[in-house]
Amino acid sequence: MRVNWLFKGRRLTGHEALIGAYPETEFNSPWRSTIPLIEYWRSPKERVLELTRALGLVEVDRTGLDFEHMVSPPRGRGKASHTDVMVTSPSFAMAIEAKWTERKSQVIRDWLDGSTNKAEVLRGWCDLLEQRTNGGIDEDDLAALPYQMIHRAASVCHEARVGSTAWLTYMVFQADGNSLQDCLADLQRFAQVLGPRSGLGIVLVECGVAVSNTLKGLHAHWENGARELAGPVRAGLSDGGLLDVAISTVHHIAYPC
Repeated sequence: MRVNWLFKGRRLTGHEALIGAYPETEFNSPWRSTIPLIEYWRSPKERVLELTRALGLVEVDRTGLDFEHMVSPPRGRGKASHTDVMVTSPSFAMAIEAKWTERKSQVIRDWLDGSTNKAEVLRGWCDLLEQRTNGGIDEDDLAALPYQMIHRAASVCHEARVGSTAWLTYMVFQADGNSLQDCLADLQRFAQVLGPRSGLGIVLVECGVAVSNTLKGLHAHWENGARELAGPVRAGLSDGGLLDVAISTVHHIAYPC
């Protein structure tokens, strides 16, 4: 299998180059979900095979991994959606959103805040989603869902080729029970809004995390008030000495029709 590494659409030489492509601020906190995500993709061919088999997809001979993949809103004025990893191939596209210790994202009703421009931005994302549904999407039905979830799903609908499948995948690293259930509930509500004939697959992938003593030490430093820990975090990611990540459970929420 041939794997093309990218960061924001720019070609990279591999995993080590990926670590260097992120800005230093991304690693100042040792609790960022970027850390287990980068570790997960240390062996990309094995990981692509692992995910395709878990989702029942056809194995591919080439794929692209674009970290911090950007898609701009097709309507209104707003920030581009930055998908943690956009996996592309001739037969499928998969938007992967990583979660570890982050707080729940702002829901749409709060994000809108009465703004006509934001309402137009949301309608643009819905236009993209409707490319994979058999009917229109009522924005009011999305009000209680995280805004981030909507534009990530819209981004993969934008990237998936005609005739290929599109997947929204939430990769949750060692979450506590409440966080996991909240994420599952949001994805299930989103699937209901899209309807039973949606062309968007939705899954949640639970990953176990074995934290090394090195990373435990960095966590302790953080809790004691230390900041700007990017140097040791980068070094640990580079030599593989921070943590081990493995898929534990795959929750299939919706299959693309």
